[in-house]
Amino acid sequence: MKEKKIVESFYRVLYADTDQAKVMYYANYLKVFELGRAEFMRNLGFSYKDLEEKEGIILPVVEVYVKYKAPARYDELLTVKTSLKEVKSFTVVFEYQICSDHSLLAYGFTKHVPVNREGKIVRLPEELLHILKKVL
Repeated sequence: MKEKKIVESFYRVLYADTDQAKVMYYANYLKVFELGRAEFMRNLGFSYKDLEEKEGIILPVVEVYVKYKAPARYDELLTVKTSLKEVKSFTVVFEYQICSDHSLLAYGFTKHVPVNREGKIVRLPEELLHILKKVL
């Protein structure tokens, strides 16, 4: 069986990411998911910028799930491990694990639907769909 492609990215928790207890605010985990997703795509040779500018396609988040296991704290270096869970012509689902010192802090997924500049749902470009299915 083929091993799942996982792309690791890194993020240092900023003071602005935290609450008064210097714990990363819960919604900021979604920023870390976005970092992982962008680096995953870049690792495949597709940047979000190119997808938007050259293909005219945006991949908005239509569903998100996060399970928090332990807090991330100010100045902590996080590792986000990003992989694909599902790829179809009209949806892409990314999975994430956010870790610190090999401890799992949070995990989850984001589901995306490709839309054109007018906001109409469209198919993923064939080249991108092929590459994503290949690494799934």
